[in-house]
Parts: sequence; structure tokens; C-alpha cells
Amino acid sequence: MRRYQPSALAAAVIQVAEAELKQNAREVGGNNQGPFVEKYLAPTGLKAPQPWCAAFASWCVREAARTLKVKPPLPYTASTRSIYDAAKARGLLVPEPEAGDLILWGLLSPPRRYGHTGIVVKRSGRRLVTIEGNRTPRVQKFTHDFAALGRILGFVRLP
Repeated sequence: MRRYQPSALAAAVIQVAEAELKQNAREVGGNNQGPFVEKYLAPTGLKAPQPWCAAFASWCVREAARTLKVKPPLPYTASTRSIYDAAKARGLLVPEPEAGDLILWGLLSPPRRYGHTGIVVKRSGRRLVTIEGNRTPRVQKFTHDFAALGRILGFVRLP
């Protein structure tokens, strides 16, 4: 059995997300507000307070790409739907997650709405460890049972 190796970009995205986690990136002064949220939202042109999960993931991808001196494979956005649409158009959606992938969730209502973005940092069997912004008021690490995730729109494999 071959062990999965993430691309250089995917590995760098994990490093950037881990660094933000260590900095205790979080909301300050209210829901979806504060200097970290503003940092993630600024390139989108949106002002806080706004949901920032996709902007956090976009920021991690952009910073990782900048470190590697490569072009980001996805647009910088605060929209899970925009990430999904761009990844689909570029053939980056995959059915099974691996470390370094973006994970995209939909919401229960209204139907087919795009709702949350995270970064897979580790996969162990059917368990996923992710780093996500805006699931709680901070950048945080979560462990998910892959079989119980539900509402998954897809996984984005970074080249």
C-alpha cells in the first residue's frame, strides 16, 4: 500500500494553517470581527463582520503559494461556492480526502447552498483532522469521522 504524499503546495497550506492556529487566530470584539478576520477578508473586498471560513482557507492557499513562488490554483474568495465552482472547472474535485485538501460542506437549508470550508491536515483511516476558521470564533483543529461527515460537497486536491 502506497502512502499518500501531498503536493508541495498542499503541504505548505497545512504549515500556514498550523501557524495561524499557533497564533491563536480568532474573532475579537464580536461575531465575525477582529484583526484576524479582517486580514482574511481584506483581499476579497469584504469588510467584517462577514463569515470568514472560505477567506481563511483562501488566505492559507495564497500564503503557501507565495512561499513557493507559484500561482494559487484557486481564486481568493470568502465563498465556499466560489471555491467549489473554481475547483470543479479546474478538475480539482476528488471523492476521497487526503492531507492538504480543502473540505467543502453544504448547509441543510436552503437546499444546495454552499456553507463551510476547512483544510484537511491529516487522514487516518476514516478519521479526518481539519483546521477550520469560523466553525467556532477561532481557528481550531477538529477531528471528524469521515463516515459521519454528511453534507459534503467535495474535496479539493491542490496541485
